[in-house]
Amino acid sequence: MLRVDEMLCREYSVRAINSEKDLCMILCYPIDDSMCCSNRLQELAVLGVRNVYSFGNVVFGKNLRVVGKGHAAVVVLAKHVNSDFVALKIRRVDSKRDSLEGEAKILEKVYGIGYSPKLVAYSRNFIVREYIDGSTLEGIIKNFDVNNIRKAIASLVKASFEMDRTGVDILEISNPTRQVVYMCNNVNKPFFIDFESARQHPNPSNIPRIASFIIRNRQILNIDVDESTITHLARQYKKAFDVKEKEAVVNKLIALLTN
Repeated sequence: MLRVDEMLCREYSVRAINSEKDLCMILCYPIDDSMCCSNRLQELAVLGVRNVYSFGNVVFGKNLRVVGKGHAAVVVLAKHVNSDFVALKIRRVDSKRDSLEGEAKILEKVYGIGYSPKLVAYSRNFIVREYIDGSTLEGIIKNFDVNNIRKAIASLVKASFEMDRTGVDILEISNPTRQVVYMCNNVNKPFFIDFESARQHPNPSNIPRIASFIIRNRQILNIDVDESTITHLARQYKKAFDVKEKEAVVNKLIALLTN
């Protein structure tokens, strides 16, 4: 067992996956193909990935754990030769997506604004990126008090506006509960971790999506704001052409959430 405390907010015990059978099951999920495994192991070596760990809240197989598992990919904790511990996104063999390269390029583009993990390396089948340790928005909503939940949503609104300014549209944040992680559980530090269906768009709609999420979940979020008020602000945002006008609307929305 390895104590992981070099870059995470908490100390964890994790187990390196040394069994080739277990490793191949993850790398080529959901099929058992020795050729696939051999090719992907070589691909990982070129990217600088040295170890893969059983770690996370998602049970995988009989005795393995992963950070996440979706329709297109599996995410695990790994070790990179130059970046210590990283999140490794693995394209599922049965994924409808031919490559992860497009997602990696989006990730590379938005890193500078401060709300996305750093891209370390990528290939057709893998994305190696900074691992963001912390609670998802879902966890914040379940375990934090009202004031901190509102702060978390307000910081997410700000982050979504900054993402809009980059011209990147993140379709996943229509329901951001598992798509956003707050670093070290800090409600002022939201990170978008999934850019699977993100795209370049002349009129990104991240703020309207978050506004719709707030409207749908006002009771859960303990936000006592009239639905029509939020809807009006979302419409104002869509109609605004000037960045300053959009920012003014965003500031009004944040004020509603925090006052």
